[in-house]
Formats: sequence, C-alpha cells, structure tokens
Amino acid sequence: MYQLLFNPAAMTLKVKQIIDCVIADIERGILRHGDRLPSLCQLSTEYEVGRDTVVRAYQQLKAQGHCTARQGSGYYVQTRQTAKLKILLLFNRLGSCKKLIYYAFLQKLGEQAHVDLQVHHYSVRRLQEILSENLGKYNYYVVMPHFAPEEQQLDYQAVLGAIPASQLALLDKNLTTLPQQCLRVYQDFDRDMSTALEGLRDLLGKYQRLTLVLPDAASSHLAEVSWGFRSFCLLH
Repeated sequence: MYQLLFNPAAMTLKVKQIIDCVIADIERGILRHGDRLPSLCQLSTEYEVGRDTVVRAYQQLKAQGHCTARQGSGYYVQTRQTAKLKILLLFNRLGSCKKLIYYAFLQKLGEQAHVDLQVHHYSVRRLQEILSENLGKYNYYVVMPHFAPEEQQLDYQAVLGAIPASQLALLDKNLTTLPQQCLRVYQDFDRDMSTALEGLRDLLGKYQRLTLVLPDAASSHLAEVSWGFRSFCLLH
C-alpha cells in the first residue's frame, strides 16, 4: 500500500506538504497513472490532519491535473508522463576526476534519468542540510563520504542513516562502520597504494628511504594512502 512521505511536525503548511509529496512521487515513478491515493479518512487518521486539509490538498491536485475523483471510490493519479529516475549525486568536492564521474553518469543514463549534483565540501553538517532539503525527492542518493578529520567526530552514520538503504549508494570510499546494506563502489586506498608500490619494487629497491608528499587538503583518504605507503616500507 502506498505510504505518503509526510511529516506532520514540519513547519510547512500541511496542504502544501501533501501536494508536494504526491507530485514528487508521481515524478519519481512511485505513483503511476491510475493508482489510488489514500482515502480522506485514512490520510486524516494516519497523519493526524484535518479532513478538510486533505480535501483541499486533493482538490488542488485535481485542479492541477495530477489526479481525478471518482464518485464513491476516491482519488486516482492522473498522469501519462513517463517517469524518469531522479538521482542526486553528493560529491565532497569538484575536480577533474569528479567531473569525469559526473559526465559518465549523464552519458550512461541518458534519457532514463534526471541527475542533480551537489557538493558537501567535506562537511557532515552541509551534507545533513542538503539531505534535509531533498529526502523523498529522489530515487537514489549517490554519496562520496569523504569528510574532514574534524568532521569525523560528528555522527555521519545518523545523517546517512536517514536515507533508505535501498536508495543509498556509497561511491569512492567505503564506510565499514555504516550498518546499512547499501550499494558500495569504492577504492581501497591503503591496499591500492601498497599494491602499486609492490609493482615498482624492483625499481624502488635501490633506495634506502622513500618520501611521500601529500597535498595539504582536508581529505580523509590521505591517511589511508599514507598507511599503504608505510606498510610497503615496513615490509621491505
């Protein structure tokens, strides 16, 4: 049974919330042409809103052409548009590599999906702000979970936990402590670094000391790169 993503405690007018939720679910393909909307009594009781509020919301949806009323039966979705997937990419920063990933998404998905891009700049707080504004509006949330060292003390697990596991994909970095069984496509920076150096062992064997130069950037993966480098040096 269809469940409206509706928050009675939110400051937004309840009529507008109901309208926005229904339209968003139509755009996301969750509601299709002919689907029955929750009855007036069901919506009023389940979300503790006045029946008149639900009636006004449904009447506005009807006036906008998003639903139709059937005498004695209820309200039904009225749309024949082909719904596209809506995907929100949440990158830690923009750069040449990230641009390639973004354009790869656009090229691969083509007309099947609408892809938006936002940047959290290594900040858990900024990520939370973005998600609070966009939860329920997309089919999938693809997150690069790179955070500044001082940000890692914040509860990023709770922030990411607000996204349903079936809609969350971690990209570029794995979070082993995150309990959600979500899609994960990531680099193992520690192992990748040590493996790359192993491939150069014959060339590096003539040196007594190796120096790793890292950029002065707020990136958690630099520590993993450093550990992979140290592992190789300690081993050899």
